[in-house]
Formats: sequence, structure tokens, C-alpha cells
Amino acid sequence: MDIDGVLTPGHVVVLDSGEEIKSWHVRDRFGFVLARQCKNPFRFAWISGRQSNAVRRAAQELKIDACELGTPDKGQSYVKIKKQLGVEDREVAFIGDDLTDLPVLSRVGLACSPHDASKDIRQSVHYVTSVPGGQGVFREVLELILQSQGLWKGLLDRYRA
Repeated sequence: MDIDGVLTPGHVVVLDSGEEIKSWHVRDRFGFVLARQCKNPFRFAWISGRQSNAVRRAAQELKIDACELGTPDKGQSYVKIKKQLGVEDREVAFIGDDLTDLPVLSRVGLACSPHDASKDIRQSVHYVTSVPGGQGVFREVLELILQSQGLWKGLLDRYRA
């Protein structure tokens, strides 16, 4: 998935030091934990046109399998990651919100976008979330996938008293 506008609201706050501050929704972060509890855990990759230490730290913390930052061509990064993880296009879901995501969105088995993605992107994907970027987009897509694979109820039951 893309980062800015998907996992974050798309605002980039840059401090005088050059350090960036990003805002992440806790449901998205917990979604990575939930996905790893499945019998056959999912693998995750992030592709962003921006370099960010905050994103690198989050990727390490959340055990993201592949992370390509500062890439001018997301299509090339996608091909590299796909090879690294040994997956085919039809096995991949991708979430993107802007034109730079189109080279990936046009190839994957499940293309998704946040509710506030650009109009051209929303018209190019299979699924548009009910929430805007940074407000639980990943979690909504994850739950959709888990429900379609019959895995959501099992996870839900683990948390019921």
C-alpha cells in the first residue's frame, strides 16, 4: 500500500530539524497485528514516493515485509517487491490514493482506494472505502479480505469474552 493519503491523512508536517511527523490511526496499526494472527499470515509491503524516518520506524515496529521509500516509479518498486515476496498480481491487494499509484492499482487482483482519493483513482479501483485516508482505510480493506476468506469470525471470537 501507499502511505501518505492511505495510512496517514496525507498531511506532511516537517519540523525545523527536517524530521517529519505523521499521524496514524490506531485501528490501522492494530490491523497489522490482527492479520498476523491468521493461520496463514499475510505479508505486507509499503511503497511511497517520499523518504521518511517515521515510516521506516513504523515499518520495523509493524514487521512490514518490504518497504520501498523515495521511489520515483511505484510500478518498478511493485515488480521488485512482487519478485521478492514470490507473489503473482492476482494474489495482491493494493491501496492507493493518487495518480502515482495507478501503475500498481492497474495490475493487482484487488485495487482499493480511500473515500477521498482523487476521482480518477476511485473510478479505477475495485473497492472504495467508506472512510478517508488516515481514518482506518487499511483496517476496512483488511476486514473485507478477512470476511471474504472466512477468517474474520475466528479473529472476532478471540476477542469476545
